[in-house]
This record gives sequence, structure tokens and C-alpha cells, in this order.
Amino acid sequence: MRKLLIPLFLTPLFLFGCGKNKDVYASSKNTIYNFEVEDDKVTITGLNEKYKSQTDIIIPYSIDKKLVTKIGDNAFNKVTRIKNVDMSKSKLEEIGANAFENCSNLTDINLPTTLTKIDSAAFKNCTGFEEFDLSKYEIEEISDYTFAGCTKLSEVILPNICKKIGSYVFNGCTSLTEFDFSNTKVEEISDYAFYSQENLLKVTFSNDLKTIGNYAFAENKKITFINLSKTKLEEMGEGAFYNCRTLLTVNMPTTLTTIGNKAFYYCSKLDKVDLSKTNVDVIPESCFELCLGMLQVKLSNATRIESKAFFNSSIASIEIPENTNYISDDALVMCKNLATITVKEGNTSYIADKNILYTINKGTLLVYAAKKTDKDFTSSASTSKINAYAFANARNLETVDISASYIHEIEDYTFMNCDKLESITTFENASEGVKKIGFKAFLGCSALVELKDLPALEEIGESAFYDCSNLETIDLKDTKVKTIAEEAFYNCLKVKFISIPGTENLYIGRSAFYGCSKAETIKYGANQQSLDDLMTRCKNTGLETYYNQGKIEIA
Repeated sequence: MRKLLIPLFLTPLFLFGCGKNKDVYASSKNTIYNFEVEDDKVTITGLNEKYKSQTDIIIPYSIDKKLVTKIGDNAFNKVTRIKNVDMSKSKLEEIGANAFENCSNLTDINLPTTLTKIDSAAFKNCTGFEEFDLSKYEIEEISDYTFAGCTKLSEVILPNICKKIGSYVFNGCTSLTEFDFSNTKVEEISDYAFYSQENLLKVTFSNDLKTIGNYAFAENKKITFINLSKTKLEEMGEGAFYNCRTLLTVNMPTTLTTIGNKAFYYCSKLDKVDLSKTNVDVIPESCFELCLGMLQVKLSNATRIESKAFFNSSIASIEIPENTNYISDDALVMCKNLATITVKEGNTSYIADKNILYTINKGTLLVYAAKKTDKDFTSSASTSKINAYAFANARNLETVDISASYIHEIEDYTFMNCDKLESITTFENASEGVKKIGFKAFLGCSALVELKDLPALEEIGESAFYDCSNLETIDLKDTKVKTIAEEAFYNCLKVKFISIPGTENLYIGRSAFYGCSKAETIKYGANQQSLDDLMTRCKNTGLETYYNQGKIEIA
């Protein structure tokens, strides 16, 4: 790589108006710098006003015989004319925060061997740098934002003793294609360190690595392979590889104990993950959500699977470990390719029956494998609850019979996109049957023809039957319905018969029957005054045209 050195014979001797020795052993009378002295040590705070146009500068060994040990915070911030900086003759120990930030024309810098600290954002937005070699320096930490915004920076060599990469260090370094930590002691890569890399293809990690911070590699556009197997990684932070849509493979180390929320969210090409040899006991919230290429995961030591852990992923099979004692209601839902669900023998909290996941005594049905080929489902008498999303995207399902169960609520999204579902049979009891149909519970159930025989029903949630395009009959006359929420039957284009009970203070939401323009019969189960009151209270329901034309019958 090209060394970042300034040949001394190129540095004009007239720069300071003195000889070469004066450049190194400066005095307050001839120096171009503003400076401060404390405990016989000099901190350079910037350029003297009349030297702001300098392009090449040399940091002196001393000023007034006092050692120069630091370049102060913001010393050369926005001094855009600077191109070359030679510090090699100094005994500089520290470059302060933002010292060369926004020096957009700075291309070459020669550092002193005594340097031990570079503070935050020291070279932020130095868009002229292409390479930076720190391999010879005793620097243990690369501070926050050090190289952020260095858009031409394509190679950085770290010191062998480096232990930590700070937050946002390489954020916006769009020319980086590879990064090698293997010859360092790096134990921690902090939050957002490599956030939103556009061209990073390969990272080789230090064997000493223990921590990857929050969103450290999030939003990377080209990275395909992450090998952590030889590291000592213990903790992977929230969103560590969030939205890395080209990531295909991640090899995990045996030392791993913690993975943060959304660690692999929307890694849409990630095909399989093996956590079986790790110590990870919690699969966190949204960890593999929207992993649309995922086929398999191994979770041998997981005791908890949190909310949306695999939500809307393409996982095809999963085995629940023996020690798993908590699975969130929505951990495995919306998995369109899920065909096989098994539970390891000895688990005392969950059971799988014919690729349907239940709590141990079948009291709650958590998820029905959407890729199951069965056309019919009949619930157990033991089942008293079906979780939200439980049957979502079960596209082979034609009939559901839950009449043996005391199911009081069909929850949000329960049968969403079951586009072959023709009928659902419930417990037909006026006090014990289904009382509520939740938000979008039957959204997109395009084969459903009729809604009837729900005597206990009190509430139909928002968009519950949205886009049920072949629904013909909505018979609610003998129900206890008090609420038909917004867009409940929106876009049910083929509805011919609607019967609405005259329940006191009945509420019908906006656009509840929008698109039901082909209805031939509409019946209302009370007197005209009650109907008039209903239409006054509930505006834009989709029934106005029928009401204004006198086509709503008093039943």
C-alpha cells in the first residue's frame, strides 16, 4: 500500500520564515501555531490567523523548549487548504477530538512513533484519505467517528495491540471493500462501527473478539459471509447485522451466549443458522424476522423464543428444544414455508401434533404449519385459545371445525390469507361461543362464502373480512353484535344478503360495508326509528345508498 508520508524535501523551508531546525525547535516568535502550555507540555490549538492558507505543515518537537505532546480538540477543523501534515519530528502523544475534521484536501499524514491516542472524530470527513497505516503505533482503541465520512478510504491497517473499535468509526467509508482484524487484539467492535457500508465484501475477525455492538454491521449492502467460528464472541448486539440483504452464511462460535433483538432482521438471503453448539438460551425479539431465504435453524439450548423471532421468515422446519419453556404467541407466525414443527422429547411446556404447535395440554394452539397439505382441521376439546396469526397463510386449508372447543375469540389475523378456506364451524352456544372476531382475522379469505351461525358474537373487528371477495351472505340477525368496526367487510364485492341485528347502541364503523354494492337484500332487526338513529350516528358505513333509497328492510 502507498505509505502516508511527506518527503521532507518537498516541504518548503520558507514555510516558517526560518531554517530547518526552527521548524522542529520552534519559539513563540516564529511559530505558525496557536498553542497552550500546561505542566511544561504544549498543546497546539490551531493555526495563527495569518497562516490559515498553509497547505503543508510540520508539527514541531518543541515550542520555547517545551515539548509538544498534543494537537488540541478542533485544532485544524475545517482548515480545508491543508494537504500534508508531518508529525514525525515531534513527540506527539495525542491527537484531540475533531482535530482534523472536515480537512477535505488532507491526503498525507506522517505520524510520530510516540502517538498513543487518537480522539473521537479526529479525521472525520477527511475525504482525501485513501489509506491509513496505524500498524506501528501503540494505540489500543480507535475512538468513535475517527474515520467516519472518509469516502475514499479503502484500506486501514490497525495496530497489533488494538483492542477496541469505537462507535461509527467507519460509518460512511464507502470505498472500504475488505477489513482484516486478524493480526490485532480487537475484543470489541462498538455500536454502528461499520454501519451502512456500500461496498464491504469481506471481514476477517480477531480471534480475541468478544463483543459486536448494536447495529455494528447493519445496512451493509454487499457482505455475503461472516465467519465468527474462531472468535471468542460472547455478545452480539441489537441489530448487529440488521438489513444485510446479501448475507448468505454466518458461522457461530461456541462461546456465544447473547444475541440482541433484530440481530438478523431482514437478512433476506440468510439460508440457515446453527446455534446448537452455542450457549444462546434466548432467541430474541425479531431476531430472524423477514429472513426470507431461511430454510432451517438449530436451537438446541434455547429456553425462550421471543416475540416475532421468526416472524414472516421462510423457515421450513423447526425443532423446539427440550428446555424451551417460553414461546411468544407471534414467534413463529406468518412463516409461509413452515411445513415441519417438532418438539424434542422431554419438553414439559409444549407439544407438536401433526405439525401443529400447542402448549403441553393442547390448551393453546400457537401455530399451524402453513405449508401443511391437510385440507381440514378439527380442534381438540382441550383447546380453549387459538393465537393470533395461528393459521395465517395456510393456503391448503379448506374447512375448520372448532365446535369441540370453547373458543371465545378469533384473534387478530388468525386466518389471514387462507384463500381456500370455505367454512368455519364454531361452538354454537349463545353464551359460550365465539364473541369476538379480531382485526383482519379473515383478511383475504377469498373462498369464504357465508358468515352465519354465531349466536354469541358481539364484536367484529376492523377489516375482519377485508377482501373476502366471494363472500355472499352476512347473516348477523340472531347474534348479539354491538360493534361492526371500520372496513369490516370492505371490498366484499359479491355480497348479496346482509342481515344486521337491531342491538341497542349498535356501532357500524366507517366503510364497514364499502364495496358491498351488489347486495340484493339488506335486513335490519329493529324498528325504523332505531335504523334512522343508527344511520345518523354512524356515517359513511357503505349502507347510505341503500338507506336513502329505502332498500333496508325492517325485519
